[in-house]
Amino acid sequence: MQNFLANKLKCFLPFIFFLMAFFVFQKNIFNTVNKDFFDSFQKDSEALVVGGIVADELGIEKNAWGLGFIGMNGEFQYPNNIMDSYEAFSNKEKALNAIYSPYVSQVGGLGVFYSTLQKVFSFKSISRLQYFPSAIFAFLVVAFYYLHRRIYGARYALIFSLVLVLSPWVVSFARNLYWSPFMWLLPLFFGTLAYAVTSPKVRIFFYFLIFISFFAKCLSGYEYITSITLLACSPFMLGPFFNGESKPCMKPALIVFVLCVLGFICAFVIHAKMRGETIAEGVVAIYKQDVKRRTYSDPSNFDAAYAESLSTSPIAVVKTYVTSWRTPLVAEVSGKSFKVLIIIAILGLWIKKKIKHKTFVRDFALIAYMSLIPLSWYVMAKGHSHIHTHMNYVLWYLGFVPALFYVCVNAIVVTFKAVPQYIKSLNP
Repeated sequence: MQNFLANKLKCFLPFIFFLMAFFVFQKNIFNTVNKDFFDSFQKDSEALVVGGIVADELGIEKNAWGLGFIGMNGEFQYPNNIMDSYEAFSNKEKALNAIYSPYVSQVGGLGVFYSTLQKVFSFKSISRLQYFPSAIFAFLVVAFYYLHRRIYGARYALIFSLVLVLSPWVVSFARNLYWSPFMWLLPLFFGTLAYAVTSPKVRIFFYFLIFISFFAKCLSGYEYITSITLLACSPFMLGPFFNGESKPCMKPALIVFVLCVLGFICAFVIHAKMRGETIAEGVVAIYKQDVKRRTYSDPSNFDAAYAESLSTSPIAVVKTYVTSWRTPLVAEVSGKSFKVLIIIAILGLWIKKKIKHKTFVRDFALIAYMSLIPLSWYVMAKGHSHIHTHMNYVLWYLGFVPALFYVCVNAIVVTFKAVPQYIKSLNP
């Protein structure tokens, strides 16, 4: 009887975990995030999706741009009318003279996706639409626990999934229609499945899904694409170290990397065609007006608001994201502990190397590779990262924070177990 009940409970655990994660992302049920911060987070960006939905419902011509702001009373002025989209969604009668101001920095794939969902379900509130990104993200959290348990072990699997649920930044992003962060994790999901399977044909299928998911992400925005690419490659780069091998699977990792690049190129070509009369003109427009403003360029070529971000050094940007935490790291753990945990991880790795512990290479590879995921965006998109400190801390959670906790826990365990024996061996 006890075995029967235990098996039944085991079957229901994924569903229970899913529900918990869903309500954390949708309702902030554990108060992981300050309520005001949670309620207002990135509403201005989400207004772009809402604007596209309203335009479709009112029959306003969008010229293929999936995202845009709604301006009530026949005009739109930035930033005065940003929130008009929400008013228009709630009261279509007041929006009969509304205009649509398209957002041309991306194709707007998610705008098309959510507008289609709205046509099918006719939701009365935006919160109902938010169920979709929250549910997909919650599903991925559960799926990663079981996938990572198989590849990396139960400890890492539990830490990875709990960090996503307890992170104030992840919880703030999870339900947002514009960001839809499940898009960040889909290439990793399919990459992890590709690593886990043994059939070459099935692996090729998952390779295809990596390409499709990254292509869809780029159609929906280019934010964080360097981080998402490295994250997608991580199962092949790190999995072997957890399974008794001494080096990463470079060939399949390179395949995943190339597939992500191809997904970006395909989306970029479509975007460029929309931005100019020719693809070449569109490429130039995107590079000059969007890419350079977010990366590296002469500040005099842009509005004064971008001068500081383009003048600052990438080292200064990284320092900000390491030392200037204004939120908890996870749950009730202070953001100030981030630096302390890094020091503990480094000391732990030093101890492991000193005593020649068998997991030194594994843990070093994990922490080193996962650090590249956020750092790649902080450095390559230096201008964007300097300005967007109100949201880019979330990148630490795409692998590095879980790895940091994992390595620290391992360091503490090894210190208490192995170091006394090591000292004893030195004094026979």
